[in-house]
Amino acid sequence: RVLPAVMPFVILSGCQPEGFEVTPCSANGLLAFRVHEITGWLRDYQPRPGLILVRAWKKGPAAWSVRVNSLEKRPERKIILYGQHLPGWEVERPPHQLRPGLKYHIYITDGGRSGNADFIADEPLPGC
Repeated sequence: RVLPAVMPFVILSGCQPEGFEVTPCSANGLLAFRVHEITGWLRDYQPRPGLILVRAWKKGPAAWSVRVNSLEKRPERKIILYGQHLPGWEVERPPHQLRPGLKYHIYITDGGRSGNADFIADEPLPGC
């Protein structure tokens, strides 16, 4: 008697790309964010942000929000300064002065991946 061949298969539904780490840091005294490389199984990947959003934890509008206009203009970025002018990006909310002692959240996306971190305005940060 011949048994039917059983083919292994992988279910891909529900899979999400892995996220990346974001670290608030200080670049020559300016608030910045280090976008960490994703260490992959076959190769490493430096994220290419498409959206950057900084907002306070308490309710209110974003402190800074920018979005890339097209996918072709998404270079790799390792360091992003708060309020930095990014050529080819749409400013959804210009950078506002952060209130000392207030807790903020940064959220960065990259084509399905995302990274985020919390920080408190005017608290000492490690160097980038």
